[in-house]
Amino acid sequence: MVSLASKILSQGGPPMITDDPYPVEKYHLELNLGLTGEFLNSAQLLEAPLIDCNYGINNRMHLKFETPIVINHQNGITVAGFGKSSIGVKWLIYENIKSKFGFGIFPAVDFNILNSSVERGLSNRGIQFILPVSVMKTFGNYNLVLQVGRVFSSIDNGEWHYGFLAGLMFSGKVEADIELAGNSKPDVTGNQAFLNAGLRYGLSKAITLLFSGGKQLISPEGEEKSIIVFLGTRLFF
Repeated sequence: MVSLASKILSQGGPPMITDDPYPVEKYHLELNLGLTGEFLNSAQLLEAPLIDCNYGINNRMHLKFETPIVINHQNGITVAGFGKSSIGVKWLIYENIKSKFGFGIFPAVDFNILNSSVERGLSNRGIQFILPVSVMKTFGNYNLVLQVGRVFSSIDNGEWHYGFLAGLMFSGKVEADIELAGNSKPDVTGNQAFLNAGLRYGLSKAITLLFSGGKQLISPEGEEKSIIVFLGTRLFF
C-alpha cells in the first residue's frame, strides 16, 4: 500500500499539502524535517524522516530536493526504505506588492532512487512530471491560496491535484491554516479529498515548529478512509 495521501503530502508546503507561490529568500537555505503518517485500520504508512531542502537562487526562484524514508506496516509485516524522491524549481512568475498578490509554478520530477522500493511496496512505479500552478492573495492577516496541478506519468495517464488553503497570522510567530486538497484521474475517477488543518509556530527566525492533521473525506470506491498527520520543524539558514 502506497496511497496518494503520502505522495501529495510530500508535494505540499510543510506542514500543509497546498503550497504558495513564494520561493525561499535569495542565497538562503530552508530545510524542512518532518514525520508524516497515514493511518488506516488495515495499515500504517510513515515517512520518517521526510527531508525537504530548498535553496533560493534568486529573488523569484528556488531549487528543491526532497526524499523520504518510508515505513510501511501492513498485515503484521513492516518494511522500510527509500520512498519516491523529487527534484523541482519553484518560480514566482508575477508579484504585485501593492495588491499583495502572487502567481507561480512549481515543476518537479518524481523518481525512485532504488527500483527495489517499488517491489517492496514503498513507492509507486515509474517517473512522474508534476506541474502545479499556484496563486496567493493576502487580505490583512489572512492568506488565500489556490493550487491546481497536473501529474504526467510514465506508466499511466497521470492525474490532477488541487488544493484550496486559508491561513491566518495570529502574531509574528503563529500561523494557522485549513485546507481542502485532493486529486482525481483525468477521467474523473479514483477521487480523493482531504480536509486538513495545520499550525506553524516560530521559535525564532531560524526555527519554526510545524504540525498538521487531517481526515480523508472522499476515497476511491471500495477503499477505507485514512487519517493523515505531519510533525516537523523548519530550519532557515
